[in-house]
Amino acid sequence: MTEPAIATAGFRTLLASPVPRLAPLRATLNDVPPSIVIELDTAPASWPRPEHRRPRWQRLRIALVLMGLLGSLTSDLRPLSLEPMTRLPGLGVGDIRIHGNFVYLVRRSDAAQAFVESYQIPTGIKRWAEPVPPATHITAIDDERLVLATQEPTDPPTAALVGLDITTGTQAWRRTGYIPAIYGATGPSAVLVAEASQPDGEPQTQPRTSSPNLSGIDMHAGTVRWSLDTAPGTARQLVLAGIANVEVAELSPDGALRIRSAESAEIVRTAKLDHPGEVDGFDISGNRLLAYHLGPDRHQSNAVFDLVSGRRLWQRTDEPDGTSIRFCKPVLCAGTRRDIAALEPDTGRELWHLNGWTGLTPLDDHQMLATRPHTEGDVAQLDTAVVDTATGRIGLLTNTWSPALRTGAGVLIVSRGPGQSLIARLDAHTGAVQVVGRAEHISAAPQCIATRTLLVCQSDNVSIWRLRPMGTGLDATPANR
Repeated sequence: MTEPAIATAGFRTLLASPVPRLAPLRATLNDVPPSIVIELDTAPASWPRPEHRRPRWQRLRIALVLMGLLGSLTSDLRPLSLEPMTRLPGLGVGDIRIHGNFVYLVRRSDAAQAFVESYQIPTGIKRWAEPVPPATHITAIDDERLVLATQEPTDPPTAALVGLDITTGTQAWRRTGYIPAIYGATGPSAVLVAEASQPDGEPQTQPRTSSPNLSGIDMHAGTVRWSLDTAPGTARQLVLAGIANVEVAELSPDGALRIRSAESAEIVRTAKLDHPGEVDGFDISGNRLLAYHLGPDRHQSNAVFDLVSGRRLWQRTDEPDGTSIRFCKPVLCAGTRRDIAALEPDTGRELWHLNGWTGLTPLDDHQMLATRPHTEGDVAQLDTAVVDTATGRIGLLTNTWSPALRTGAGVLIVSRGPGQSLIARLDAHTGAVQVVGRAEHISAAPQCIATRTLLVCQSDNVSIWRLRPMGTGLDATPANR
């Protein structure tokens, strides 16, 4: 694929326009009597002469402004490169996070040693590196702290949460005996929800009804803000309330639902459900609660409750093993290993059903992404489709691009070919594909994370691109086939 130079139509017209010709003007002046021609270089005696010329610094400033305008015009002529603006060695890299203009990663040098490293974007200059145990993961990050979940290679292993100064990498605090209950989300006041760990570093392995301890850790100071024990028989679920904001929900067998703030563990909402019994898990979306129970034969039953009235709206029993039902606003997604469907949340009625499709993922309130694996000859293929949420109609179908990541900047898709992979963004509404960059060829899609302005993908290297607005840059053939 070529990388054409991009220029505005107006500037192209400017470059193509001829230089104005002065000959007709000279001919006209030659025909005018000399007494009528005004000598512009000589001011009449009655005109006051200027007292001084424009200061040198003002002339210099005007020249600099003109140079800047010319530079902005000519910059549009530079070819848009698919190469990353920053490339870091990818060997041994595990977790990756972006915050501001820095990328943070955990790199394992061998089985006994690892480092957490910080690099500046776009220069790729290493800001700091600190040794950590090999079993280390990044769990939370903000403007002050980088919080790690580690497992010390002691006998028995010891789990700990460690807060690092994000600017220098030095350890600010350490809290032994805790692991994150959820990764990447905190309360509104930077409170990390954590649970007690067993001496071997793993979370408590008793059933959910065994009252594991839950605590709120201040990620700036490392102090324990609150701690609570879940009553026996009570199911507990961490619920995302908005973007990266977590709440703690507890559902007891008698139907009492309590939702607590992660900031203080204070109860912010309650409900009384119509005898749900003991459940193995649940999820909440708006005023609806989906509860599920796994029977001894691995068959699952599901029920949806109205949180305002507490009434059970509907129930499905004896679902076969491998069936999953979850909220996909504004519907419920249901699927097995062989098919997908959408259910109406208030009735459980099936809205539509697609055989052979899997991996249903909501894009917005109107569209979903689905995949269909198959083989052509001996080659494994993956179809990708954009599905209308209300009707199940497939509006966009491609086997050229595979889904890799759903981000706030759009759907990230990958096209793998000999020697390289192209990474692009898909506009699910129009089918337009914007090529973002080129990565080394690997057998599977690169592992990527993204913000609204930056994309980081790991393959042989850690490659970083700056995302351009959709509709600018290199556009591939529309994905619809």
